Amino acid sequence: MERHGPINNIGIALLMLLLLASATGRAFYTETTGAGMVMLSATPVSLGPMRVDPTDPRGRRNYYETVNGFPVVFQGYERSKNAWEVHIYADDFRNETGDVIPVSQLRWRTPDGVYQAMAGLGDYHVLAASRDYSGNHRWSVHTIPVSFYLSLTGDEYAGTYESTVYVSIVSL
Repeated sequence: MERHGPINNIGIALLMLLLLASATGRAFYTETTGAGMVMLSATPVSLGPMRVDPTDPRGRRNYYETVNGFPVVFQGYERSKNAWEVHIYADDFRNETGDVIPVSQLRWRTPDGVYQAMAGLGDYHVLAASRDYSGNHRWSVHTIPVSFYLSLTGDEYAGTYESTVYVSIVSL
């Protein structure tokens, strides 16, 4: 197995907090709390083919990107009467031999946002919050497609890497 050279087939296995147990045969992972519900596809998301950064004159900076490739479906529960937030964060990328690409190289965004660094374990970003929705829309079912961008430094080992992205709805 080659241990040097460009990375190939990097993908993000998207799983959800509290539902990391086997879900064979399910189309979706669902998390339900007192605050609401989050539903994610059980299909892993690929970051696509490796690309060369067009702003790098030497052509050495590579990246992977998937645009709107990860739909997050959520609903805050009206009966809770509490404010809620949908949180997102991720693990480092690891391959089958234990090599690591730090989560700090992963960026994420929503369709109307700009790429920002992904939070690692012990931290989170707010993907959505009840304060962003007015009236009855606060309790409606919403979908936010998330895009991912993974930049490479050139020091990574070849292999297939996976990371878990956690999405959870919490009551405030």
